[in-house]
Amino acid sequence: MTKTIFIFSILLLLVAILSKVFGCALGAKICRYSNIEAIQIGTGMISRGEVALIVANKGIAMGLMLQEFLAPVVIMVVVTTIVTPILLKVVFKNRSKSVDLNLKANV
Repeated sequence: MTKTIFIFSILLLLVAILSKVFGCALGAKICRYSNIEAIQIGTGMISRGEVALIVANKGIAMGLMLQEFLAPVVIMVVVTTIVTPILLKVVFKNRSKSVDLNLKANV
């Protein structure tokens, strides 16, 4: 993997994560969710999968995308799939504690 493709992979990954988190959080805010709920929704939407791979393959087949850019797309799909549950655990960390406290208070 060349330096250019590596840098492109990192940038693609950052844009993929940030665009999902903030784009979906904005939609959630429009629907009147709280800030933390909006971030939780956005975080849950980070994972990308087969659609990105299909679009990349179609782009290569049609000559719209170079073969060398398939690796960054695959890296983005794999990393976002792995990172999503980890980040969800982080953004729901305080929520699980407050739910536990509410359950104990009701007993």
